[in-house]
Amino acid sequence: MIAWLKLLRIALIPTVVLDFFTGVWLADLPIANISIPALTALILIYHGSMVLNDWRDQEVDREANRKRPLTQGLIPSNLALGFGLLSYIFAWTICQYQAPLNAELCTWLIFVVLAYNFSPIKLRTHIGPALLATARSFSLVFGASALVGPEKAFLDITYPAIMSYALFFLFLSRLASHEEEGLPRLKAMTFLSMASTAPLLLFIEIEFTLHYLLAISLFLAFCFSMLKSVIADKNVFLEPKHVQLFVRHGLSHAPLVLGLALLRESVWIGAAASLLAVILVKNIAQKIPPE
Repeated sequence: MIAWLKLLRIALIPTVVLDFFTGVWLADLPIANISIPALTALILIYHGSMVLNDWRDQEVDREANRKRPLTQGLIPSNLALGFGLLSYIFAWTICQYQAPLNAELCTWLIFVVLAYNFSPIKLRTHIGPALLATARSFSLVFGASALVGPEKAFLDITYPAIMSYALFFLFLSRLASHEEEGLPRLKAMTFLSMASTAPLLLFIEIEFTLHYLLAISLFLAFCFSMLKSVIADKNVFLEPKHVQLFVRHGLSHAPLVLGLALLRESVWIGAAASLLAVILVKNIAQKIPPE
């Protein structure tokens, strides 16, 4: 059971659920009207993508001596492949018949994650970060899209929120692309700095009020929390295991980007939910780390 939970990256599921709800909050839609079928489809796509990613990278993981469920033989490779593909099929079917407004967005999201998982390793190094950023922006819009359609959802959520979230994952993914060989500490700081400052887009055209000062203060705290570990690391060159730790740290902070977006719109319950998501991710990751 633990092997499956690791393969599914269960520790990060709070971030996906928060994506769904945040889109509804930012689009100013009634939270009581959320589409449970659409949420189910998004979770299936997330888990299917995690499984297929490990299935595709088995050889790379063996060479890097990563102790993952598939490389250790804890889960049969063919079973993992079947699970991942069936997850996509079920998600697509759910959207077609239970959340028709999301049918097109669901298809595009599946296409993007398939392109990410099955593109050649060298090509993924170049286009992977953009694909991952696109997938997370679709994830953010998914909940609202199920209620009003993707075109209106993208407009209602506003581009600063979508772009800041996408850019966060873009630069974090650029850091993650060096998990195999490591990289210079200064370069790691550059990627993390760009990821942590992505939420600056949220502060464009906002009134200078006490609310604004609170948001800025929390943004600065977010940047400090993102960067403190790599700044404190005195190694000139970061080994792969250290890069992986910084990537995990960044992933656990992803909900705070949404929290700042929600705070900007005075959605206090959503901002509190983002903090809860961080706590859940960190606690689950201690027991079932997202390898």
